[in-house]
Amino acid sequence: MNKNIIEFIDAIKFKNVREFNSIAVLPMFLEKQSGLLYVTLDEAISSGWLKITEVDEHGHVPELIARNISDNLILIIDGEEVIGAKQNRILNTTVLIDKKSELKIPVSCVEQGRWNYVSKEFTSSENVLNYKTRVVHSAILKENLKKDRIYYSDQGQIWDEVDLLSKDLKVKSNTGAMKDVYKTYDQKLNEYINNFPLEEEQCGIFVFLDGKVAGFDLVSRPQAYKYLHKKILRSYCMEAIRLDSVRKEEMGSNSNQKQPVVSIDRAKYFIEEIKQCNENHFKAIGLGEDYRYESKYIIGSALVYEKTPVHMSFFKLDDNTIRDNKKRNMREFIDDVIINNNYGDVFINGNMTSYTQRKKNKSKNRNQDSNRNQ
Repeated sequence: MNKNIIEFIDAIKFKNVREFNSIAVLPMFLEKQSGLLYVTLDEAISSGWLKITEVDEHGHVPELIARNISDNLILIIDGEEVIGAKQNRILNTTVLIDKKSELKIPVSCVEQGRWNYVSKEFTSSENVLNYKTRVVHSAILKENLKKDRIYYSDQGQIWDEVDLLSKDLKVKSNTGAMKDVYKTYDQKLNEYINNFPLEEEQCGIFVFLDGKVAGFDLVSRPQAYKYLHKKILRSYCMEAIRLDSVRKEEMGSNSNQKQPVVSIDRAKYFIEEIKQCNENHFKAIGLGEDYRYESKYIIGSALVYEKTPVHMSFFKLDDNTIRDNKKRNMREFIDDVIINNNYGDVFINGNMTSYTQRKKNKSKNRNQDSNRNQ
């Protein structure tokens, strides 16, 4: 493992765990903080320093243009959502954008039923991709980097995961937008988040779901983390809400199952485990080096610039986390999915189909499967 990342990990400190329903959170701190200065997506867009647009008038689903007109470095973490323009997207990977520069950034769509302009520029949202989809997304991206050195994900898989989230939480969205799921559960999300207030000098969170290690997000500056705290929490809390909802539906009044005891020691053990992961590194999009880590039960990444790990995220895998992520590689995705600029129709395996038709087809397939099992 890169020595700068080891030093960064060894500087991690925890405070006492807080718990609410099926989620438990340990605040994370750094014994030694970096002097590298940067601002976050929310700061940059609200200050007018960052302009994010489609690549051109017609747009291209997996890429956007980010223009930094300021004298600040700008950090956008993987999974952060930008909304507007022709369709809402999430960042495929953490990027650090140089001062006064233009950068083409890799993204995935999280609103499959819209392909028309609602604004010229994107704005930031309150959301980061929900935890489970983020894990799947991270695994696919890692494979594409190893195989083809590209920062593209599997767009079909992302759509399927957002659709599954909507289905599990019984949310209907006219455009299949992830944002609509979060908006529907805004009040409940705030109820969860209020149990995990930001602490002074906090740099990240370590999360348990159902008493099991979920993972963590950590940045090098508490001044930056304070803008990310609620966003990152929403990602994990959305998963906790889904777990609670699905369990109640399946188990009814017996849904209050006993969970394993969470502790700082378990978090420390996971931190030590990640040091044993296999490491690959790639030139990052924007500034720095992108380090990718994997083992049988762990996947993670770290963006390092000027010897500083700027953002790091690691997730625990289980047998149910990655579903069919090896079905399609990126080359198949590029061949299979093309967005029609006028109507938002999609070519799947050479056949044009609208968002509505895709939904009907998926519903028909589910019904057929159900009939076979009866």
